[in-house]
Amino acid sequence: MIVDAEPAFRTRHANPYTALLYEAIARRGVQVREYDRARLTRDPPDIVHVHWPELLLLSSHRGWQSWLRIRRFSAALRRARARGARFVVTVHNDGGHESAPGVLERSLDRMLLHNLDGALTLSAAGERAFRERFGPGIPTYRTPHGDYRGAYPLAAPRADARAALGIPPNATLLVAVGQVRPYKNLLALLEATRGVPDASLLVAVAGRPDSESTAAPLRAVADRDPRMLLDLRQLDDDRLALWLSACDAVVLPYRRILTSGSAILSLSADRPVIVPATGSMPELAATVGPEWVHVYDGAITSDVLVESLRWLRRGGRGDAPDLTAFDWDHIADATISAYQHVLDRPPGGGVRHRNREGN
Repeated sequence: MIVDAEPAFRTRHANPYTALLYEAIARRGVQVREYDRARLTRDPPDIVHVHWPELLLLSSHRGWQSWLRIRRFSAALRRARARGARFVVTVHNDGGHESAPGVLERSLDRMLLHNLDGALTLSAAGERAFRERFGPGIPTYRTPHGDYRGAYPLAAPRADARAALGIPPNATLLVAVGQVRPYKNLLALLEATRGVPDASLLVAVAGRPDSESTAAPLRAVADRDPRMLLDLRQLDDDRLALWLSACDAVVLPYRRILTSGSAILSLSADRPVIVPATGSMPELAATVGPEWVHVYDGAITSDVLVESLRWLRRGGRGDAPDLTAFDWDHIADATISAYQHVLDRPPGGGVRHRNREGN
């Protein structure tokens, strides 16, 4: 079996998720190649597997370029599928994080509906979101998000990590790590922190902002409260590992989320997670255990933080969560099984779309 993946290994340093997945798949004898549109028509694989199709096809700031990318990808894909290739995506997001679907997003959805042979979902919430978006005609397969154990240098003792970051030994440190973007609701987290009457609490936001307009309000709030720490830079693996090793818990106050790699990373670092009860977060709590994943209803508020601190300080958790359900070898087996299933089926796509439209 040959799989062309977008991305496969090239984004390892930004996010090792796909590299870890395809290394496990390759260990089972599957040939994995980086997606290349020219090769797709010249030497088509058995499976074309795209993660984040919106990043592949809609990342240009010029609308006409995104439209052209969709057209060219669709044309190459049709030729490959005519020669036996099958097309699958993994459902990471429920549409865009920060905007409602526009013309280009709807064009992308139509292209996917025409051509998809299957969808891999990371959770039951992901499957529900996919069905709401595309209807019942495309088969789905459950392949969870794997853990990040061994992918980051997470061996530093907490005391050493705190000393390197200048964190007092007795502080209760909550950290939000990863890219700093509006949908992550980090300004609301800092505003909520101001209302918590706990002198031992420190809340840190660590990661690179997407723009100065995102960073400036965070600085304005943090300047008024010494309990708020900002590390607004591109975090290399060592710096990211320091924050994770130093903290007591990771807080991810998303406005909207389907699946969170940051939550899985935090658990991989043996750190409890505080998340809203949205998307797949309740499933994560049920799988790993409520002593490791604290879910709250509604928006992040001072009261939510106070209750989260009570939960954190109650303890009752061991040294590390059980992440057996996120083992890459099991996920690789499930992914290959999904590939084989779509290869054994007649191609989907155009007929499905015509039936749905009633033509």
